[in-house]
Amino acid sequence: MQAGLRTQSASFSAGATLPPFVCPVVSFASVHHHIASTPPLFDGLACFGRQRHGARAVTVAAAEGGGTGGGSGAAGRGGGGGSHGDGGDNNGSGNQRPGRRRWGLPALLGAGAFCYLGGLWVVASVWDAWLDATSPRVDMSAASVSVIIPAINEERVIGDTVRQVLREWDPPPLEVIVADGGSTDGTVEAARKAGARIVRCGRGRGLQMNAGAAAAAGQLLLFLHADTLLPVDAVACVREDFSIPRTVLVGFQPLIIDGGRPMWFSTFNNWAKTYYGPMLLRPASYVRGLRIMFGDQGLCCRAADFRAVGCYRAALPLMEDAELCLDLHNAGPLQGHGHSRSGSGCGARGRVRMRQDRAAATSGRRIAAWGELRANCIFAYIALLWLGGAAPEELRAVQRRLYHDIR
Repeated sequence: MQAGLRTQSASFSAGATLPPFVCPVVSFASVHHHIASTPPLFDGLACFGRQRHGARAVTVAAAEGGGTGGGSGAAGRGGGGGSHGDGGDNNGSGNQRPGRRRWGLPALLGAGAFCYLGGLWVVASVWDAWLDATSPRVDMSAASVSVIIPAINEERVIGDTVRQVLREWDPPPLEVIVADGGSTDGTVEAARKAGARIVRCGRGRGLQMNAGAAAAAGQLLLFLHADTLLPVDAVACVREDFSIPRTVLVGFQPLIIDGGRPMWFSTFNNWAKTYYGPMLLRPASYVRGLRIMFGDQGLCCRAADFRAVGCYRAALPLMEDAELCLDLHNAGPLQGHGHSRSGSGCGARGRVRMRQDRAAATSGRRIAAWGELRANCIFAYIALLWLGGAAPEELRAVQRRLYHDIR
């Protein structure tokens, strides 16, 4: 599995992009014109949208056969066209006035959603580009990075992940800390042999990442899952992103892999969740920099900002990564990074940034075991519970019912 992740991570590290998702748009006007030019068998369809004041719609054939010089004589409007040809509409032109086109409700809703989401995307992109261009830069070229990996019973993959970080990353991080939540296999021995520091703590991903962060000495904290591989220039990437002061959290584009092959549907859904949640539920925050990302995207933040917002919410068994995105965005960067947390205006909020040119290759083993459609439905259900304000006990009950390999 790790070999497949390594191959895919290398191939996508220099510029990972998603495959094009083409959405053809059919013009209603062109369809209407096509129907109007069809043989008489379909002439009745050509009158769609031409009824006025409850009058009976006329066919194209009737409109063209009003007599030897007669008018079209639309029903109730102009009288029948006789042999003298003095029929026609009130204007005496002999031509029927075209009716209004009728758009279906689904088409109107779809067009409205497209305009709304597209407008938000454009506004947010322009705003981010303007702020990035006008913000002073902070020198982060020598910032130290601590990599923190929460793990429970990850003997099969933890050694390869730690070795990839310590031996292949260029520049390398300051340290790799594995926060073990009580593994019963050889996870601790494999991680220590690969060169990681071990922190033992209670079980729970948020609790484990907090314990690892408390022991970390780096200026930047990069939280990494045991079955996820980042590009070898990950340290250089996060240093570059945090040179922009308003950045509070950085993640990578997701790439979910099973059996050496990308799972494109789950990958696209994971990528889209970064945007459509804030777009639909918190549009103002989206424009001001909020994105929702998850741990399998490799999340990195300043140690000072992380501790200032109270770290991960350890009581949450699920969605702790999304909660951290909200906390860091709302709080903004600490004073001394270019903005004051007490400041006002759009610049006071922090930007959660997903890199589009680098991919985090993560294992799709759980998705494959559940089935891709079922897995994404479960993830959507959990997200809706969280958005609805579900208590930690409710999320914990869902976790016990659905997650048989909690890690």
